[in-house]
Amino acid sequence: MRSQILKYSSNFFIHDKLYNKQSYTNIMEIYEFKSLKESKQIEITQRGVFLASRTDSGNHISLYNLDGFYVEVYYSIDLERVVMIRAFDSTDPLERYLDGEEFKGLI
Repeated sequence: MRSQILKYSSNFFIHDKLYNKQSYTNIMEIYEFKSLKESKQIEITQRGVFLASRTDSGNHISLYNLDGFYVEVYYSIDLERVVMIRAFDSTDPLERYLDGEEFKGLI
């Protein structure tokens, strides 16, 4: 499958025939996302909206919004690879990010 890589700010978005930036979230539900292989989850997450990041227990954790649910990507600093992807639709886990610089002044 041919892919086009487009650089937008500091994020990379990969477009292909199955998903595109405009419509992938309209057809993707959280249960569908969770059923995908990790490599496809990473690809789709990169097309989401980056919200924040944090570090915890040796992992750099990036938070994305995918129109209707959130995704955390856990990147092990020691192993230098993604070790976990967590999708959720509750706002409760977002409280972990409220101490970050990007939220100062909003609370």
